[in-house]
Amino acid sequence: MFTFIKNKMVKSFVSLCDTFVVLCVIAFNISNQNKFTKMKTLTKKLQVVGNIGLVQFGTLEDEGFGFKPAGPAIEKGNLIIKEARAEGTVSKLLAINETTDYLLLTDMDILKGAKQNRVINVSVLLAPMSKTEMDVSCVERLRWDYTSPDFKISDEGMDLDMRSAKASSLKSEAQGSFEEENVQSRMWNMVSSKMSAMGFSNATEDYEQFLRKGRKRKWSERRIVADKLCNGLAVFMDGQIMSVDLFGNRNVYAYYFPKLSDAVKRNANMEEKKIDQAEAFYRLDEFLDNLQFVELPENKTIQGAGSLMMIKQENIPGFRLSFKNQEVHLAAFIKIA
Repeated sequence: MFTFIKNKMVKSFVSLCDTFVVLCVIAFNISNQNKFTKMKTLTKKLQVVGNIGLVQFGTLEDEGFGFKPAGPAIEKGNLIIKEARAEGTVSKLLAINETTDYLLLTDMDILKGAKQNRVINVSVLLAPMSKTEMDVSCVERLRWDYTSPDFKISDEGMDLDMRSAKASSLKSEAQGSFEEENVQSRMWNMVSSKMSAMGFSNATEDYEQFLRKGRKRKWSERRIVADKLCNGLAVFMDGQIMSVDLFGNRNVYAYYFPKLSDAVKRNANMEEKKIDQAEAFYRLDEFLDNLQFVELPENKTIQGAGSLMMIKQENIPGFRLSFKNQEVHLAAFIKIA
């Protein structure tokens, strides 16, 4: 009898231990989901443009995940982006990937054509041989007629302040706490304000045309190239970090670097300001180490392939797109009032 009771107690204890271990593993996984995996910045390089500091940095020890930028596939006709419905829906587009590659469209990508120009709301990874409906915002308020059957990709990238504002509005909507302006209204109002401030106008309030014609000539001659060892870019303004873009491989980073650097050059002040390199490098590492992430609410679904998480901190709008625990695109901004 004693032996039977003893064996039963031992089995209960073992079962209790197993349960405890499982709970610990679950808690560990949840903690690691919500906290950005600390990374080592293997290389850093600082360049200064006016009052802007650009810190290119590398985190990859190998080649990274082998996805490709969507732009070249669009130009070749192997990725077709068109209105989601023939009559047009402002907030939706359809992407048809006819390649065998994973293709990335980012939140800075401006698509021109069809019934009105759009910008991608949040970066999307398009699976091979797939059709994906994407959330977008209009950046050409006063046109609603076809200029082409589908979209091409612009060489211009959206300004950092608009990317930040868009990410902030989308984050609020995902959390159920809506701002005074929805995402679309905020984009239209910011485009109008930028054009008015520059004394620029066109018949359809075309943001893409504004970017092409509004480039600051002084900085357009300043050649800044992507570092071959890097896959990320941090932007500092007047010594303060303003944004970070990190890509899952160097080739995609090199493709997007001109868009990122041009957006910075457009908004740089003429007067050059000295930026302390050691301090900039320290602030970047600290910024990356402190990022935390949360899952999308249950009523929100990711578009395309991979996993999307929002940045947890209230003052840092942004997101992290990954695929099978491999980095695709991290975009983080300091919230602009």
